[in-house]
Amino acid sequence: MGNHYGTVRCGTCYQRGHNKRSCPAELKLLEDRFARYNAGDTEYDHRRALRTAGQIAKRTGTNPLTGEKLVKRGPTRRCSYCKYRYGTGSEGLGHTRRTCKELKEDLAKTVKSNAAYRAGLLGHLRKMGIGKGAMVQMNVHGYWPVKGGEPGETTWEGRDVPLLILKVQWDRITHMSARTKAFTAQRVDKLGTTQGYESLDMPAFFAEDGKQYRVNGEGVIQTESGARIGDQYNDPSPDKISARSSWSPTLVGTVSADSINPPSDWLNGESPVINESFNERKG
Repeated sequence: MGNHYGTVRCGTCYQRGHNKRSCPAELKLLEDRFARYNAGDTEYDHRRALRTAGQIAKRTGTNPLTGEKLVKRGPTRRCSYCKYRYGTGSEGLGHTRRTCKELKEDLAKTVKSNAAYRAGLLGHLRKMGIGKGAMVQMNVHGYWPVKGGEPGETTWEGRDVPLLILKVQWDRITHMSARTKAFTAQRVDKLGTTQGYESLDMPAFFAEDGKQYRVNGEGVIQTESGARIGDQYNDPSPDKISARSSWSPTLVGTVSADSINPPSDWLNGESPVINESFNERKG
């Protein structure tokens, strides 16, 4: 145990600088006890001799009763991340996830991939004009006043209503959650109240050939493979209104590209979504 002198004090000889485990006086005491057993002292039966011999073996590496060398066990603890990544096996022995080199490398690679994805995504958002202040129209279910009904009479149904995007949850946007509900919007008729909030999906992005953009594990936005990015926001043009789904939002009011600005460190790729994902990777 440490003390105010900054060193340990031995519990056997009371000298500073070593503990009982490495004390030469303690070893001499144990060897004297074992010698009494060898000399036929009846006070020291075989059971006590076994215990004493084991204590000597821990200090010298050799059991005086059997002559066997003490084999030191290798590290038995295993990193939980390596167990998750490799399953059964010997990978990850001798360290924990806190010091795991592979965990650090995989996390850094994922953050780098996310940075690539975010850089491409920001360009799409600015091109479409979707950000804080944009307006969408979508079908929302709730209790609505009955047209021509009695005062206070309501009915449950879906109606198309305009919503204003109030917030972009930038930190939740990653290539690992390409269809996340990143927008918080509120019904225009409920502005100034605590009601009428909706969480909206990221919009889908399309290439010139009409294919929906996808994102791969490297964060590269492309059209051929990977996870689909977002849900389709309907085209409000008259010739396409009839084809729209009543559940999908229709973009009816955009904002300028230069008003769509994530936090200054957003493009570095770090995100609580990524941290949460890696924290759950335990074998």
